[in-house]
Amino acid sequence: MTTRLPDALVQRVFKEYGSYAEPLLHYLGNEPPVSRSLRFLEPLQANEVDGLTIQAPVPWHPSAVYFDRAEAMEQRPWHTYPAYQAGAWYIQEASGLMVNYLLQKLQQDGASMGYLLDACAAPGGKTLTLLDFLPPDDGVLVASEPMEHRLALLEATLARTGSDRTLVVQNPAQNWASSPAMFDGILVDMPCSGEGMFRKHREAAKDWSESKHQNLVGLQTEILESLYQALRPGGWLIYATCTFGFEENTGQLLPWIESGRLIPAEWTLPAAWNWVHSSHLDPRWDARHAAWWSLPGWTRGEGFFCSVLFKPSNGSIGPNDTPHDHRPALLDIAQDLQKKMKVQTPVRNLPWSNPPDPSWAMAYGKKKSCYPQSGPWSREEGLSVLDLDSQLATWYCQGQNLALGDLKNGWNLITYAGLGLGWMLREGPRVRNYFPKSLRIAR
Repeated sequence: MTTRLPDALVQRVFKEYGSYAEPLLHYLGNEPPVSRSLRFLEPLQANEVDGLTIQAPVPWHPSAVYFDRAEAMEQRPWHTYPAYQAGAWYIQEASGLMVNYLLQKLQQDGASMGYLLDACAAPGGKTLTLLDFLPPDDGVLVASEPMEHRLALLEATLARTGSDRTLVVQNPAQNWASSPAMFDGILVDMPCSGEGMFRKHREAAKDWSESKHQNLVGLQTEILESLYQALRPGGWLIYATCTFGFEENTGQLLPWIESGRLIPAEWTLPAAWNWVHSSHLDPRWDARHAAWWSLPGWTRGEGFFCSVLFKPSNGSIGPNDTPHDHRPALLDIAQDLQKKMKVQTPVRNLPWSNPPDPSWAMAYGKKKSCYPQSGPWSREEGLSVLDLDSQLATWYCQGQNLALGDLKNGWNLITYAGLGLGWMLREGPRVRNYFPKSLRIAR
């Protein structure tokens, strides 16, 4: 399938990309996207995902794999798999998983991970990656999304992890300037012109225009200034887009670097991964500074740009790992943020004993091993638990009232592969399914 690329985009790529331009435009307009990637969040055999053929590991993420999908399964939505609903795996574009490697490098270099912000979080794939690096005891991750209709998806993605160390808030990324400089690290996957996703979303090329591109450049500048104010001295920033234009990437960052307000990391990537360093494309970019593109035709992934920078602290360069003297509790942070924005995080700390209306987030917390949990909701004393096979779990996720013989009177926690799915309530002969209506699988 061939996609006609906008003439202004083609001209700009030829101007900026030199010898890279013609092959990039060919792959962008004529080739299908590369194999997708699946990230395992909990231990699960790959063959438990029906219709998938696992190809190879994603080199820059330890628990992600490329896969092919059987043609007969192509139309099956991911949310219809019980393992997906239980939080066992997540589908994510391979290039975006580079964030894991960058966070790993930061952690190795001693960067603080206590208070983190994902400034443009929905649907939540990169938020999951941030959560991997959160300290288990007192870390807090704020996942911020400006668009109300995307909040429910973000909330469900995070709830499936079972972690109680996250806050979901509705706040435009350019509105963080009024926040105290409290975050140790910020990830911003910027609103952008999306050129790197044209192979996945062919129709998006029709909506591209030079005026939209320029408007996004202005919005990105405003967002970057806002997030800089919320980042504490010594903190780190991961800047990312899924587009190719210099103005939205290196061009945004160069004035910050030249002024000394942001200091770029000095890292390299393994050459075998075929990420293209920014200095090979933009002659203004220093070859020592960390910034790379995933380019179709070179990298096994879609178009993606990422860079790591630090906010100077006391004249030093690099991460400041001095811990906060007194870290506020998660609920204290939530109450403070509520004065400025909408905080949308489910209640997860209700007691197990006769809960009045158990939340689905409490159910998802059952037996999750990968993410930090600290609340009393993680206990299971006296709890009736039923683990269902794939067929029964699918029926449960459809909302069916399953009159299972093992259901006890009162609340029953329903699990799949040992991972929490939701609740069923039995009152004598009457059975009610409490799987959230917004997440149910169509029959």
